[in-house]
Amino acid sequence: MLRSERMSRALIVGPREKLEGTIEVLHSMKLLHIVDHHGGEETFPIGKPLAQAAELSDSLVKLRSIASILAVEEHLEKKEELKLAELRERILTLELNITEEDNARKKIESLLGDFSRRIEELRPFAALRLPLELYRGYESVVVLAGRTAKAVEGFDAAFPRGELFEADGALAAFVPKDHADAVASFLSRFGFSQVEVPKGEGDPVKLLASAVAEEAKWRARLEEVQGRLWSRRRRRSRSNSRKRRPLSGSR
Repeated sequence: MLRSERMSRALIVGPREKLEGTIEVLHSMKLLHIVDHHGGEETFPIGKPLAQAAELSDSLVKLRSIASILAVEEHLEKKEELKLAELRERILTLELNITEEDNARKKIESLLGDFSRRIEELRPFAALRLPLELYRGYESVVVLAGRTAKAVEGFDAAFPRGELFEADGALAAFVPKDHADAVASFLSRFGFSQVEVPKGEGDPVKLLASAVAEEAKWRARLEEVQGRLWSRRRRRSRSNSRKRRPLSGSR
C-alpha cells in the first residue's frame, strides 16, 4: 500500500528582484507544494502578485474551460516551450473557435427544448382539430381543455348547455362560466388533466407539423456542431497520442 511521505514546511525569503526567477525554478523542480501565504505575520506580510499573474491566471481559466468543452484529459508529457505572446495568441484563437461552437451548441439545445415543449402542447389540440383562436375570447363561456384517461360518458345529460369535443385521449369542454367547477369535478372521474391552450392562432395540425419540421432541422444542425467539436477533440487526442508514442528503436 502506498504511504504518504511526511512533508516539512519551508519559508523561502529573498530579494524581490530574484522573486520571478525563484518561482520558475521552484515550479520546475516539482518538489515543493506551494501554498498561498495568508499573512498574519508582521515580519513577512503578504506580497503583491507579479505583473503577469493576472494575465496568466485568465489564460489558465480559458484553457481549462476549453479542455472541459472538448473533454481533453490531462497527460504528463514534455511541454512545448512557447513565448508568452505566442501562447496568448494561440489561446485567443482556440478560445474564439471553441466558444463560438459551444455557444451555438447551447443555443440550439435551448431551441430544441422550446420546440419539444411546443410539440407536446400542440399534440392534444391537433387531435381535436379546432383552431386555437376558438379556445379563448369568450365572456360567458369557459373552456376546459386537456387529456383524459378514458372516454367521457354522460356529459350531454349532465350539462345540456355545454358542448364536448373528444379525440385520441384529448377533450375540450365549452360550458357556461357558472358551471365550470361542476364540469371540472365531473371530468375528474374520467382522469381529466387540464392543460393550457397553446399561444397563437390557426390550425393546430399545421402548427404541429411546422414545429416537428423545425425541431428536425435544428437537431440536424446540432449534430453538425457536435460533429465539429468531436473532430477537434479527436484531433487533440491524436496529437497527444503521437506525442506519447515512443521513437523507433528506443528502449
